[in-house]
Amino acid sequence: MFKFLWKLICIINLNSIFVPQYVNGNMNIFKKVFRFYYEGFRDMPRWGRQMWLIILIKGFVVFILVKFIFFPNHLKKNFDTDEQRSEHVINELIKTSQNDTTTVKH
Repeated sequence: MFKFLWKLICIINLNSIFVPQYVNGNMNIFKKVFRFYYEGFRDMPRWGRQMWLIILIKGFVVFILVKFIFFPNHLKKNFDTDEQRSEHVINELIKTSQNDTTTVKH
């Protein structure tokens, strides 16, 4: 068990996060975090990089393309001012609450 933990610490090299290797010792926390991830991705095996590429492409498809395809901005298209948009939203909410047929039993 100890060998496994030691190998894990050597692979991750946590010491480089907390103890900077620079002479002046004034390393910004953002630089530490960037260096940690940069070294991790640089030392990553080929299959790991391919997996991250797949994850990034999938995230792009899900969050960017799907938004534009399935969720167009109807309020921007149908109304000119913010006041008209807000009145439409309020009217729709009121209409929905009036048509709500669920009953609450106590």
